Amino acid sequence: YREHYHEEPYARAMGEGRDIIGKRKDGSEFPIEVSLSPIEIENSHIIVAYVQDITQRKQLEREKTRQEENLRLFYDVTTRPGLSMHERFNLVLKTVLDILNLDIGIISHIEGDIYTVIYTVAPPDTLSPGQTFETGNTYCDITIQEDNVIAIEHMKESSYQAHPCYAAFALECYIGAPIYIDDKPYGTINFSSPTPRTKRFTSTEIALVRLAAQW
Repeated sequence: YREHYHEEPYARAMGEGRDIIGKRKDGSEFPIEVSLSPIEIENSHIIVAYVQDITQRKQLEREKTRQEENLRLFYDVTTRPGLSMHERFNLVLKTVLDILNLDIGIISHIEGDIYTVIYTVAPPDTLSPGQTFETGNTYCDITIQEDNVIAIEHMKESSYQAHPCYAAFALECYIGAPIYIDDKPYGTINFSSPTPRTKRFTSTEIALVRLAAQW
């Protein structure tokens, strides 16, 4: 490869279309991009190689691919024929839970101070359809007040740590969106977990929850 390049040197990227791996002193490997530039110094031809660590770029590319796959998966679920309303909503909850890696998914109906669980996917013996709570004792109270997607990765470290829901259920992570039917507020779709989320919700994940709330 080097002999061929020396025969016809010009400024270009090394190994175009291929992944190039660098190795650190400790033996760990990481993706790199190498740019080659021939220069002439005192009648001597020298090839200068500029090496750039592209780990972050590769991570962003993988994240973008994963998010696109998740959106396609969600679209496939919501357009799947032959499902009853119960099957479709439960499948939507399960799909988004899997994408977000959370534990509890709920579609709620909120009427005044009464919060009713309509559909839910949750660990056994925790929640069931028809179960009711005081709206003010749920994080969805925040969602309804803000009338927007609310995403909280670690409740204990947020400005909502004094919320009654945290004291009652110790749910550390929450993301929810308001649901409107015929332009009238109906309730929320929300996802939560007793385990804090280590990464911030991405803009695509927030958009996915907003999309799931559109009936």
